[in-house]
Amino acid sequence: MRDWGLSDDAEGLHRFCGVVMEAAGDRIAVVKPQSAFFERLGPPGLSELAKTVATIREQGALSIIDCKRGDVIDTMEGYAGAMLGQHSGFGGDAMTVTAYLGFGALRPVLDRAAKCNGAAFVVVRSSNSEGCSVQDARLAGGRTVADALADEITAFNTALGDQIGPVGAVVGATVDGIAANVLARLPRSLILAPGVGAQGASLDDVRNNFGTAIGRTLPSVSRSILRHGPSLAALREAIVAIGNKRGGRLNLSNRCNFGRIVKPHADLRPMLFAFPVNPDVKHRAAVLRIGTDHRAGRQR
Repeated sequence: MRDWGLSDDAEGLHRFCGVVMEAAGDRIAVVKPQSAFFERLGPPGLSELAKTVATIREQGALSIIDCKRGDVIDTMEGYAGAMLGQHSGFGGDAMTVTAYLGFGALRPVLDRAAKCNGAAFVVVRSSNSEGCSVQDARLAGGRTVADALADEITAFNTALGDQIGPVGAVVGATVDGIAANVLARLPRSLILAPGVGAQGASLDDVRNNFGTAIGRTLPSVSRSILRHGPSLAALREAIVAIGNKRGGRLNLSNRCNFGRIVKPHADLRPMLFAFPVNPDVKHRAAVLRIGTDHRAGRQR
């Protein structure tokens, strides 16, 4: 926000989000606000998060609230009610979650996603190196933790039918060949792929590494867009340029529980976008998750 000449407070955040959403217009299919950078401003920041999610809906796009919640079942029920569905506290279409307390503990969020035609994205194989020691750890049967999570996600979606299910997976765009085995275990999931751009991966890398899952993949790009602000014209040009690079379309021949993403306009707006609002890091942006760690500019 400081790079845009904005104040580091709720007013600056409001203006930042307003410019971004005006630039996005009908060019963006999915916007992923990183809740931490709204939460750091306290209640005023949370108010701006709710307003931003409402604006995303009004503009016909989908919102993924990137909050990565993970707790026991009763608490997850509260988070589900806060984040998921038009009539929830924040009104998000989807949210991100972590399963360190067990995949079963996520059940309230997963069930709500199915009921409200939304989605929950479970972190399976992230783009940050710190996650490898946990995600690549081997279980008694030989599978990695990431593989086991992928299998549980697929079992949940399969129980609901043959369509793409409401439970997606976060698989970092920077994991190269490691992603292949995980993706093969997720045939009925949307894939959220952070790590494009400043994190080291390109859209070509996503195409090459994600194989047959590419038609269900939502790549994350944002610093390369937000660095062009606060100029509306420059932001719009950057959005169009990245969208052209991605090319193709989401290949959702079957009904997808992340319902509104299959609207015809999704073919014209294949990008995912998100807000980084940390004032301490230059051009702190990234799509689909788009918020970064202020200490090292890391995207998770």
